[in-house]
Amino acid sequence: MASLVERGFVDDARYARQRYARARREGRSRAHIRAALLAKGVDPETLDAIESERAAEHEGGEELVAAIRTARRRRLGPFHPEASERAALRERHLGVLARGGFSREVATRVVDASLEMLERAEGVEER
Repeated sequence: MASLVERGFVDDARYARQRYARARREGRSRAHIRAALLAKGVDPETLDAIESERAAEHEGGEELVAAIRTARRRRLGPFHPEASERAALRERHLGVLARGGFSREVATRVVDASLEMLERAEGVEER
């Protein structure tokens, strides 16, 4: 195994970066990704470094964009097809995002926002 690591065939940091990036694109929360990678055996210090790099790159907006992507995929908040049911389903939608590992603050911002604001926020972060 040591020879594979030395020759670059096994690289935990590269694996963790790729999995982290893919999970973010899919709309996963930082907490969800961290738990999954720790369960896979990724070193906590490696995760801390990856999170620091990504926070610097995305200026802290990455968690909001991930929550927007989850809301879009799950049809939560402003993405719900029936606008008249949105208020009645607010707590349920907040719960879905909370169980996904998003903070109450982020979940509330997404569920209570207008569709136009979320699309603008998502578009700005993707650039």
